[in-house]
Amino acid sequence: MSNEAMRKDLSFAFRTMMRNPGVTAVALVTLALALLLHDIGKPGTFRRAPDRIRFDGHTDLGAEMAWCPSMAACLDDQAVEQRPA
Repeated sequence: MSNEAMRKDLSFAFRTMMRNPGVTAVALVTLALALLLHDIGKPGTFRRAPDRIRFDGHTDLGAEMAWCPSMAACLDDQAVEQRPA
C-alpha cells in the first residue's frame, strides 16, 4: 500500500469515527495517538533486504517506544491491557 493510499484510509477511518455520535473522546484520542505514533519504530528496525527495504519488528519496537504510564490516563481499558510487556 502506498503512503498516499494509507493516508486516505486512515483519514477515512478518523472521519467515520468523528461522525458516529456513540464514539467517545477516549476512542478518538486513542485513534489519534495510533495515527501519530504507528511508525515510530521504523528507524530502529531499518535493514536492506536483497529485494527491498524492510522494517521487521517495527510495530513491537514502536509500541515500546510510545508507551508511557501516563498514557493509561487517556486510553480505554482494552488499549491499556494491550500495552507492551
